[in-house]
Amino acid sequence: TPGEANWDVSVDDKETLPSEMILLTAYPNPFNPTFDATFEIPYSGFVKLTVLNVLGQEEETLVDGFREVGRHSVEWQADRQSSGVYFLVLVYESGDLYEIDVLKLALLK
Repeated sequence: TPGEANWDVSVDDKETLPSEMILLTAYPNPFNPTFDATFEIPYSGFVKLTVLNVLGQEEETLVDGFREVGRHSVEWQADRQSSGVYFLVLVYESGDLYEIDVLKLALLK
């Protein structure tokens, strides 16, 4: 418009990193016999992702080690488990940051 300042508008297309550890999803839920879990971490660090039964017993460890910053996915095959409720537990450690996230899952056969 004449007489008014023109502003330059730009878009920063850098990938944004998650500000905190997020257990995004386990899909599908309920599941039979597999699901995919996806999580994001804001900094490289130690990740342990386990599946527990309702008694708190570990059914399987899906991830146990160092992971780089960003999004990660893992699949669980529950062919040998019985129908019921399970818990997906994500433990994340990076420097002084320590977080735990839990997601309830239902296996229907």
